[in-house]
Amino acid sequence: MGQIYLALLWHQHQPYYKDLVTGQSSLPWVRLHGIKDYMGLAWLLREVPELRQTINLVPSLIVQIEDFLDGGTDKFLEHTTKPADGLTEDEVKFILDHFFMAHWENMINVHPRYGELLSWRSPGRKSVDRVWKRFSTQDLLDLQIWATLAWFHPTVLERDDELSGLIAKGRDYTEGDKAAMLAKQLEVLGQVLPLHRELQESGQLEVTTTPFFHPILPLLWDMELAHVALPAMIMPQLRANFREDVAVHVSRAVECYRERFGCAPKGMWPSEGSVAPQIVPALAEAGIQWIATDEDILALSIGTHFDRDPQHHLVNPDLLYRPWRISADGAEISAIFRDHQLSDMIGFKYQWQPAEDAVGDFIHRLDTIRRRSPRRDHLVSVILDGENAWESYAGGGVPFLRALYRELVSHSWLTTVRVSDYLAEHRPEDRIDRLFPGSWISHNFATWVGHGEKNMGWEYLDRTRLFLERETARRGESGREELTDAWEELYIGEGSDWFWWYGDDHYSGNDEEFDRLFREHLKNVYRLAGATPPDFLNNAIIQAGRPAPYSSPRAFLSVELDGRPTSYFEWASAGHYSHSRDGGTMQRVSGNVVSDIYLGFDEKTLFLRFDLDLGRSADVPGPAPPQRAGKMPFPRPYIAPPTARRPAPLPTEEELLDMWSSVGITVSFSGAVEATLALDDPTGRTMTLKLAGEEAAEKQMDSFALRQILELAIPFEDLNLKPDDEFEISVEIRRDGAIAQRAPESSTIRMRAPTHDFERLMWQA
Repeated sequence: MGQIYLALLWHQHQPYYKDLVTGQSSLPWVRLHGIKDYMGLAWLLREVPELRQTINLVPSLIVQIEDFLDGGTDKFLEHTTKPADGLTEDEVKFILDHFFMAHWENMINVHPRYGELLSWRSPGRKSVDRVWKRFSTQDLLDLQIWATLAWFHPTVLERDDELSGLIAKGRDYTEGDKAAMLAKQLEVLGQVLPLHRELQESGQLEVTTTPFFHPILPLLWDMELAHVALPAMIMPQLRANFREDVAVHVSRAVECYRERFGCAPKGMWPSEGSVAPQIVPALAEAGIQWIATDEDILALSIGTHFDRDPQHHLVNPDLLYRPWRISADGAEISAIFRDHQLSDMIGFKYQWQPAEDAVGDFIHRLDTIRRRSPRRDHLVSVILDGENAWESYAGGGVPFLRALYRELVSHSWLTTVRVSDYLAEHRPEDRIDRLFPGSWISHNFATWVGHGEKNMGWEYLDRTRLFLERETARRGESGREELTDAWEELYIGEGSDWFWWYGDDHYSGNDEEFDRLFREHLKNVYRLAGATPPDFLNNAIIQAGRPAPYSSPRAFLSVELDGRPTSYFEWASAGHYSHSRDGGTMQRVSGNVVSDIYLGFDEKTLFLRFDLDLGRSADVPGPAPPQRAGKMPFPRPYIAPPTARRPAPLPTEEELLDMWSSVGITVSFSGAVEATLALDDPTGRTMTLKLAGEEAAEKQMDSFALRQILELAIPFEDLNLKPDDEFEISVEIRRDGAIAQRAPESSTIRMRAPTHDFERLMWQA
């Protein structure tokens, strides 16, 4: 029977937070994840010498770690280091508003004193103006320490008596304790890169890279590549030529890597798994030997589809579980393709299970691959975020990962590999001549372009680049050197993260801060060139392109009705209504019942999903479940649940069901159909569909599931909707029989029943 070769790749990334003019970083995630995931995941690997693995370190992350070691700071660190007895009123309020930005259940409430301070603060229920005077100097000092101390990885605490002593002390800290903790923070950060190099040189780890500031390379090369997947997408109007920047980001990534690791990188995770044939020559010319992206890209490139059975095992596994060669414009490069189901199991599913059960399921899935195609070996690639997933696991993911690593090295039929080692012994025999342009998200680029806000971001970037091109040319031969820092700020502005948070498909809780950061980087281009930033950069992009509080579906869905956010991909392409973006509703005193509604379909069925508002309703306490559909399996800067919306503690499933028991929902359809869908008690498992007009009828339906979320499935046939029929949806939500909320508040959600070629035509711009 064949062998399973498992390639595990953790992707570590942060956007570039540092302002090159002020020298300050605005957000703390580089150093906090540094003392947690960047150190911890590498150390766990070291505990199992037989294990082989790959970790991807983005250059913009590497240089920010080094910046902190060289004395760099951020606004959060400055508020930590200042003596508690010298804090101003504004500084106290900043601390109380921002120092609970961690997973409440797994990182705050597990520490009694930190949890006590959180309960006193009561984010979302009490304004900071109401509570700030309650906090004594000692309270604030304890909070300053816990806001960093809680982030140290469990493996660090196990090895450090001083830090574990501070954890045990728990409260009544001194300024000396704080100084000792901050010194330990720098000590741990200083070990991160040397540990990765040590593990690579020992042969246990392969470190790979990403284009320097994490740009979407295909969009820099040619924005029109986005039209391959989505022909109807509305594109930004660009005049500048960004194509030369592809080579800049790639070559600088290689240079950065060589300086830190003493050799050139062999592998690369292109930012967000974004690929196109046009960028292959630039990668090959820089010496990159292999890249990785998602399974959907492979399927579209070779004209197939990867079907899965009800247990999500691949029906046709052979094509995915092998390396491929990509040919483009005379260049060749190897490629592996991630199994996004297995990757999502780790990213979204296993945190809900006991560690041993989760590991057993993972091993079973690998064994199923082997048994379904017993005469050949398989390379199974599991690639995901190396940062955020573990915050939803008990013990920071350590019990799960230790059990997983032990199990992975205990089976004779299973071998963990560094990707380059595997490719050296198993040269790809299959070739891709027409690589499909797309990313790991729905095999397109809609996450970064196409929405009004995203397009405006590109147009701001375009205008800034045109200015810099002209200024560089005006200065002649010395222009490029004189304007090095200005060009650096432009390259920072090309990073994917800024465009990620624009639009209505993702919400961080700090969208305004990311908007400000993006525009500040562009303003710095002008400042560093000796010019005054133009007025258009003072205009917040997030105010544009939001005429409606909802987006439309972008691709067909495959929904498992289980009442849980099973996978990011399950609802990633759905339309999304957000209460927080509905005009006027943020001021509602009584609170709301539902925070988000997702709407989508496959060719035959309409799917709806409802999420409870767990932060604003007075009688629905607790933070949102830690793994919602908007939570990405690839690294985002960790944004804790917005402090204005997340009271503690986290409800259990039983408590959530009890909350749902007082909720009634009526979905009204109009346009091509007049109908209502009523759920007077979701926990009672009764759903009634009533058709009005000539098709008047009533039908009891059971195609829904309720646990953490409410998921519904309504066949278009039952609604008498034909392909291309237009219809509108509005939702009325009741609590204890009284109307508590309408969504949208003063409009409807407009949709169109899909035709069979919906995904190709993509009617939504």
